[in-house]
Amino acid sequence: MEEFTYFATERYLLPKYGFKIHISATLESYEEVFDLTKKYLSNKELFYKYLSNRENFIKNISKTTSPAESGKLFTIYPSNIKETEKILRNLSDTLKELDGIYILSDRNFHMSKTVFYRFGFFQDIDNRKIENKGSVWKDFQKTYFDLPQWIDDPFYQKPEIVEKENQLSELNLKKIIYQSNGGNVYFGSLKNQEIIVKESRPNILAFEGLNSEELRRKEFLISKLLNSNHFLRPVKSFRYWINNYYVYKFIKGKTLCDFQSKLFLFDDLTAEKLMVLKKIVYQLICILEEAHRKNIILDDIHPDNFLVSDDNEIFFIDLEFAHQFDEKGKITANTEGFYLEEWSNLTEIEKDLRKFGEVILFVIGQFNIFDKQERGVQDTVQLVTKILERFEINSNIAELLNYLFNGNSAKRALEIAKKLYLKNLISFQ
Repeated sequence: MEEFTYFATERYLLPKYGFKIHISATLESYEEVFDLTKKYLSNKELFYKYLSNRENFIKNISKTTSPAESGKLFTIYPSNIKETEKILRNLSDTLKELDGIYILSDRNFHMSKTVFYRFGFFQDIDNRKIENKGSVWKDFQKTYFDLPQWIDDPFYQKPEIVEKENQLSELNLKKIIYQSNGGNVYFGSLKNQEIIVKESRPNILAFEGLNSEELRRKEFLISKLLNSNHFLRPVKSFRYWINNYYVYKFIKGKTLCDFQSKLFLFDDLTAEKLMVLKKIVYQLICILEEAHRKNIILDDIHPDNFLVSDDNEIFFIDLEFAHQFDEKGKITANTEGFYLEEWSNLTEIEKDLRKFGEVILFVIGQFNIFDKQERGVQDTVQLVTKILERFEINSNIAELLNYLFNGNSAKRALEIAKKLYLKNLISFQ
């Protein structure tokens, strides 16, 4: 939870509720916004709080933070509306050249990028509820500006909007399938085609020094470079208001993680299950080879980033960490159970091969290897071989696994995968 530094005054009693002021910043503008705002407030006798340090601010503007709270570097509790307006005007003028996160629960003051306000409780009392002539207004975390119906916004100024084509209105967005401070992911349709829409808010961090928007933008670019039915299939991208939107064809299926839990190979083993396993493993290697053939490193490789359709076709659906060969400034994904620290000095191509090896071990029976466990790669491949033999399955999958964990060519891995077999030595009943 974020830590705040609080300031109080004896100049006035803290009101129960009213219009509070929020000051926002980006990672780049943080120090200047903080210094200017702190200097202004130090000369005033006000109730206010601020995020105590840079680390807390970085957490506040990360994509994992609640969207309703993100961007609130300073919170100021003025004594009345007149004082509120004075502070809004002074700080918006002081910070007019600086940028900030748009605070979803607030309105920005006269188009300011850093100065926002909203109506709400200053004290945690009365269950944060106001009643007036039979009407009730409740203060809680919201991602939209909200006022009691009997209160007008005294600071509102109608923005000067330049009319632009609203491509968002062309999309029939039916539901949110994933919520994030960096932008939601929606399911919908466009001209009778089912789609997935990835929204991207500006200046939200995936990691320090890396904006979530940059990942979404690159993902769309990589999907166009791959131009394949095995990956995200791009439709279009556009900007609306302050956000960017990336539209892809919808792929129906379950994650490879969910698929594996239902396959459960060694529970009631059948010839059909072996055929399905062979098909999945072969398709995994085809996806790896196609990406590398097109000079793309996939990087963020784990079961939740694959979808399996009802007819057991497999797709790679998360390209946010994918990048072109030898691209600078890349970050290696290191999902636990699908990346080992000992691989840190390997090439990007070799890391991709190792991660696909981990995924195949997971699909077979959750045999994927974790850091600091006693059973290493060689022991694990031998264990898989012995278990297959115990179930009287003749297979050369060990050859493929050994290559993935030691080799450096997706093309060679595909040559091995083409010869893959999983044969029962007895007839299934």
